Amino acid sequence: MSSHCQCRATEIVGQFDAGSGCVVLVDLFVDDCYSETWFHGVTNSLKLDLASFSRSFELNSGVVSPGLFVTGTDTAVGKTHVAVQILRELAALGIKAGAYKPVCSGANQGPDNEVTWDDVERLRGALSDTWTVDQVSPQRFMAPVAPPLAARLEGREVDFQKAVQGARWWDGRVDLLVVEGAGGLLAPVSASEFVADLAREIGFPLVIVARCGLGTINHTLLTIEAAKHRGLTVAGIILNQSHPNDDYSLAESNAAEIESRGGCPVLGVLKWGVSDGLQRHGCPVTIAWTELARTYSVATG
Repeated sequence: MSSHCQCRATEIVGQFDAGSGCVVLVDLFVDDCYSETWFHGVTNSLKLDLASFSRSFELNSGVVSPGLFVTGTDTAVGKTHVAVQILRELAALGIKAGAYKPVCSGANQGPDNEVTWDDVERLRGALSDTWTVDQVSPQRFMAPVAPPLAARLEGREVDFQKAVQGARWWDGRVDLLVVEGAGGLLAPVSASEFVADLAREIGFPLVIVARCGLGTINHTLLTIEAAKHRGLTVAGIILNQSHPNDDYSLAESNAAEIESRGGCPVLGVLKWGVSDGLQRHGCPVTIAWTELARTYSVATG
């Protein structure tokens, strides 16, 4: 397979293998785009361990909605940007999706004293249906610090169980739920829990958002290591040019190192200011998000 770029799109889907207990990559439609090394790297690495999943999905009954948990290697790496990208792709396909941010801190107050949270409004704006602020993010705090610290400044506490149950509320109401965490996996989300604990309780596979420039290999591998240590499944990584000064030229070499050393696929790269969506080697990539999520649902039901 050649490495030159004359492609339209690539689609990645998964299928449950009862023999291995994993979801494996079964269809990769490539139009003469990716190098043979990258092709085999992804097919070998997209094996999703389902042993940690405690949640029982019932896709066929329509009672429980599958989903993805978007986390990051740091704050301000572009989690909301990626979540919105996924939601818009789903809306364009006519797929009814929901967005959920369990806890959110850092509010904006307008001249009329109206308080809004940018992440929440961006998520709501990407949905095809109208959902309330409380449905998308039931626990919101003013200060732009970690949620438990922001809550403490208001004389409040983050209710961890409410954060978990808020995801359950969406069951049966949407075909796919996109959950966005706060900060990275080891960011505190309540008085005693981390974002990783919340991700484990909700039970969705992770999509890790990382920067594309210098330093991202270390940050991403640390995040993968933390996820594996806590029994979380990493469905894939997205490298995002979160700032125009980030060195985009490093994206592909960083992606190759992360795939090789971390054992998880880099699904694509997002370039600053470009609305073409995910790319690899300059070629557009289409991820079948809903098919992958439904595969998890069938596999764990």
